[in-house]
Amino acid sequence: MGHRVIVELHGEFDSSDEARKIPDVLTSRPSLPSSRRPPLPHPFTWWTTLVTRAIASLMESGVEFVACDQPQANKFTVPIFAALAEQERDMISERTRRALQVLKAQGKQLGTPANLTPAAQAQGLAVRQQNARTHEANRQATALILARRAQGHGYNQIAQELESLGFRTRRGCQFTHKQVQRLAQRATE
Repeated sequence: MGHRVIVELHGEFDSSDEARKIPDVLTSRPSLPSSRRPPLPHPFTWWTTLVTRAIASLMESGVEFVACDQPQANKFTVPIFAALAEQERDMISERTRRALQVLKAQGKQLGTPANLTPAAQAQGLAVRQQNARTHEANRQATALILARRAQGHGYNQIAQELESLGFRTRRGCQFTHKQVQRLAQRATE
């Protein structure tokens, strides 16, 4: 779910002020790996929590701001809208939880068990590997990796060079020595 937020700040304030952090807060993502991150009930929940915190920080800091989608919003209406959004978030979560409980009580199987078969898992792996092979950034990185391997460079050294040159993986992360090794192996298969 992609949300774009434009924050326009007006007035003078200290650089240590919380309001300076608002654009970063609104564009941040959870930093824990998905396996260690607590599950979020709904993307809307995460989003409204961030926006509610951002609005509260702006209002407490005394900085004037303009809501781009509702320029007529003011100090009175913004907290009301934030409270309504929070209430709607809670109602959506509760309705979803109840509906899932009813379905389970009726004996319905939730999820798609067909996706858990060994054949489906193998197919998923093949698709991920194909996506990795055909991605433009990986293809460019692979060309550099093969050239450096021919010169006798190690995987760690190549990963550091990719980082210094600004290369990123298909998912926008830094290359590790293991990813460099996998790309080199896939290129020779």
